[in-house]
Amino acid sequence: MKNIIITVITVCRNAEKTILPTMESVMRQTYPDIEYIIVDGDSSDNTLAMIERVAERFPIQYISEPDSGIYDAMNKGIGLASGEYICFLNAGDMLADQDVVRKVAAEIKKKGLGIYYGSIIYRHPGNVSEVRTYGKLCGKRIYYCTGDCINHQAVFAASSYLKTYKFDTSYKICGDREWMMRMHRRKAKFICMPFIICSYSLDGQSVSISNDSLYHLEAARCMKEYFPLEYVIFCLFEACRRNAFFSRILHGIYRLLYIRKR
Repeated sequence: MKNIIITVITVCRNAEKTILPTMESVMRQTYPDIEYIIVDGDSSDNTLAMIERVAERFPIQYISEPDSGIYDAMNKGIGLASGEYICFLNAGDMLADQDVVRKVAAEIKKKGLGIYYGSIIYRHPGNVSEVRTYGKLCGKRIYYCTGDCINHQAVFAASSYLKTYKFDTSYKICGDREWMMRMHRRKAKFICMPFIICSYSLDGQSVSISNDSLYHLEAARCMKEYFPLEYVIFCLFEACRRNAFFSRILHGIYRLLYIRKR
């Protein structure tokens, strides 16, 4: 059986401080059939020059032009992709080890068409890191009632899904959540992989962290549209988060279930 071609897409803008480790984590993969695409949002710093230098020694397809947000940039990458599966590794994210893509390809060959996901490493300020596990429950629709969803960096999705159903650019923060919930409605198979996919920086700069109110508004919008019957459960979780006492309890349960030390 021929190898599956896997496309890795990095979207970035003014990422001269973070893009190089991301590119290096792709370059050191042992899996031979990787297509690497970088979509740069018309950076005004040295990001593009860094990409061009790396492209002299590693095959990278890249574009640099203005976009209307992260999901517009991700859709551009999807349009350029020729692989059978796609993952998004944004600037600052890094594949966990050199065999990640090889292990993912092996899972895909065994289990067929679907949306594959694994765990990730959260990198906190101060050189502290934790493993955020995504188990089988996280691939079920009931999981979204908690207000959580799988990080898109942990996902390898069939390109046929992404090319047919692109990201909704009316979302500014929760476009990946909306896409996953849409795929649940269309009966796509979510498959849990028992290993870590990548590391992800929780440095306080991400849009979801810096704009918490918009994040919750968009998450509620997703629930109303795709899982209206479960929306009441979602609202109960949101009410608990607004209460200091219950919020601490929820946070403790979350850490007990999903967070472990490295």
